[in-house]
Amino acid sequence: MMTLFNRYSPPQQINPLLPTLQEIQDDLAQEKQMGLKPDNQKEVYYHGAEGEKSKYSIVFLHGFSASPKELAPYPKNLAKELGANGYSTRFKGHGTMLSSALADATLADWQKDALIALSWGLELGEKVILAANSTGCTFALWLAVNFPDKIHDLILTSPNMGPKSSLPDLLLYPGGKLLTKMLTQIERKCTQFHPKQMLYWHTKYPSQALTTMMHAVEMARHLPLARIKIPALVLYSKQDKTVNLDAVKEMFHLLGSKQKKMVHIQAATGHLLGGVVSAQSDPDLMEIAFNFIRSNFDQA
Repeated sequence: MMTLFNRYSPPQQINPLLPTLQEIQDDLAQEKQMGLKPDNQKEVYYHGAEGEKSKYSIVFLHGFSASPKELAPYPKNLAKELGANGYSTRFKGHGTMLSSALADATLADWQKDALIALSWGLELGEKVILAANSTGCTFALWLAVNFPDKIHDLILTSPNMGPKSSLPDLLLYPGGKLLTKMLTQIERKCTQFHPKQMLYWHTKYPSQALTTMMHAVEMARHLPLARIKIPALVLYSKQDKTVNLDAVKEMFHLLGSKQKKMVHIQAATGHLLGGVVSAQSDPDLMEIAFNFIRSNFDQA
């Protein structure tokens, strides 16, 4: 019987090998040549002196069509409260002046960006706290399966284990690519955007990018989630009209973590649980995430 997680395997995956310090430094240096919108670049930040390793580090993985500032100032504020250094990634094709760049990104590209992010986390702190939003959560789960001894906590907000609409799932089957243009046009017509989202999101994107996003979702659906023993916090809103909440709950149930918690953010009114679009829920997001992490520090 087919369930939410029984689909075809996604293509173009890479071997999960962590890059070297030189490789991640070179990657960061290339950001200036990527034609990015202002304040959309990958970022390394320090709680203390630059280059000084902290006990913990915060690594943030943003969602589809967004950028490192998607939930700002949440990741940096969390790092500040914990006395941690941090790194916010930018998945290939995101944050650029031209949204057409998303068409060139593949699942393997985004996996590479996730590996670079984890490598930065390990360079910046002794223990990595992996915070991710929406489609970024698919890569957080992928990292947790492949590097269980290198991640201290998972903080997953609005995980994209599948869109609320079932139509994008058709993209995963033979002939599905023919639907991408139609589906993208429908989404553009139906979605309302906050004015400030223009700064940090691509509100329009090539149809091929939607297929790549679904490859990331399908990758996560096939992960052996029971192998994840890392403490995990899943945050969501009952008002979320973007992702399938039943799939989120199924993912949470399958996690092998003994210390796991799923919390509804009441102040949130949609998919985003903080940042410029949902600033009213920032305090709740911070408090719940901070308290969960601190409870695990006490047991570390």
